[in-house]
Amino acid sequence: MGKVGFYKIGFVFLVQLISFVAWGQSWSDSIVESYIREEALKVERYVDTQQRALQEFIDKRNAEYDAFLEQEWREFQSYVTQQDPPEPRLKKPIVTSRKTKVPNRQLPCHEVVWPKNRILSRSVAFPNGTPKVSTKFTGTFYRTPYTIRIGDTLRYKLDSVTDSSVLKVWRRMSDGSMTAMLQDCWALRKQFQLDDWGYMRLLERITEDIWGGACAEAVLMQVYLLARSGYVVVPAIRDNRLFLLAEFEETIPTGRYVSANGHKYLIVGAHVSDTCSNTRYRLSSGLMPKEGIVASVRQSAMPLLAYSPVAGYGIFRATHYPEVEVKIVSNQNILDYCSEYPVLNKQWDYYVYASLSKELKESLYPVLQSHMRDKTQKEAVDILLDFMQTAFLYKDDIAQFGYERPFFGDEIFLYTHNDCEDRAILFAILVRELLNMDVALVHFPADKNVAGHVAAAVKFTDGDVSGGYFLVNKDKYVICDPTFFNQGAGACMPDYVKKSARLIVL
Repeated sequence: MGKVGFYKIGFVFLVQLISFVAWGQSWSDSIVESYIREEALKVERYVDTQQRALQEFIDKRNAEYDAFLEQEWREFQSYVTQQDPPEPRLKKPIVTSRKTKVPNRQLPCHEVVWPKNRILSRSVAFPNGTPKVSTKFTGTFYRTPYTIRIGDTLRYKLDSVTDSSVLKVWRRMSDGSMTAMLQDCWALRKQFQLDDWGYMRLLERITEDIWGGACAEAVLMQVYLLARSGYVVVPAIRDNRLFLLAEFEETIPTGRYVSANGHKYLIVGAHVSDTCSNTRYRLSSGLMPKEGIVASVRQSAMPLLAYSPVAGYGIFRATHYPEVEVKIVSNQNILDYCSEYPVLNKQWDYYVYASLSKELKESLYPVLQSHMRDKTQKEAVDILLDFMQTAFLYKDDIAQFGYERPFFGDEIFLYTHNDCEDRAILFAILVRELLNMDVALVHFPADKNVAGHVAAAVKFTDGDVSGGYFLVNKDKYVICDPTFFNQGAGACMPDYVKKSARLIVL
């Protein structure tokens, strides 16, 4: 056989081999495509099953809530929660020499508190189908613009503030015409990074913008949107006015409450400030559906609101580290939001978990980080302590406000003075977020001999730090006091060395 014949045979063989491979590839592709189609169908069937189950749950809960409202309305007594008397605080900070010796000793502790998980996971399921709503409404929430879709609000006008009129309008709202508005409000909640209390404030602002004030229609719309968001809420009537009642995990000091059928409802809304105790509210006497969300005033972060500059903000610097100088930028909208938040006495962890606004972090954190870079943990913590001790003026809340008022981190830079718990709160935020170290708030309760006091304790991991410390599950938390001037980590005020403390581990 000549070379030409050999090449011909080789060529034919190659063509057949390619054809076989191509056929095999085609067969293989066919199997893969078939498998993908089958798996896609399985996923589609699973999603469809889950959606149907979710829709059934939504329909069931909504029907149960509507049936709850249809029950006989009766009057229930309201009351005002009693606020604990203010705890005496240091009238002025303790100032000592920086050369003070710090003895190494364990400090007494009678209670260790581990706060609940601060992350509040909330989700809402919407009814199938979105009605075509052409009307859009625009407004502002703490100077932050929003746009939502609304239907014909005239359909929701109350004939009178009676239970029968409320039920009549509620049935109209339940026909699906409010779904688009509910979807948009929930989307705004995510956009503005709001937790439960902030979401209620948002709905209050939106509905009052729509109706032109805190009228009964605005309140009823709030109740509807919150109920369809899954919260344990109920409308109530008093003196020809409608009120929003909501169940919360926390008891708000001086809050106004109504207890009914095993639920303790807070009367929510800025307009309730003119109500008084010993008044009766008319609401459904039925049983609330079991699956509802009990709201919380916890925040996992500061809201994301439009920026408005704060007039008069100054420069803050540490005395013993003069190079640590910060020109603060903060957001007036955040400060306004914080000023309307409920005052939570002795729940200081809530203020730590709320952290700081985006604008404040952007102006404060880079400066502090640049001066703590390449430092040991002890050196870095001492820089933060000196900043907290010397960059601010001291005044206790009773002298400044006449009542206990813990500050959110942003507020500490706004007011000219602050006291021990405010400094401990901001110090804890900075240690957690800038140094990524575990920290606890330390509360020394007042007694007949000493004033109450709040400091902090930090868990060091890069070496032993001498001084006063607490043992928490065999871990050493070193006392760090932002109100003990000129002192670093490990220094405890003399009056509190033998005083048993309560630790809130963050």
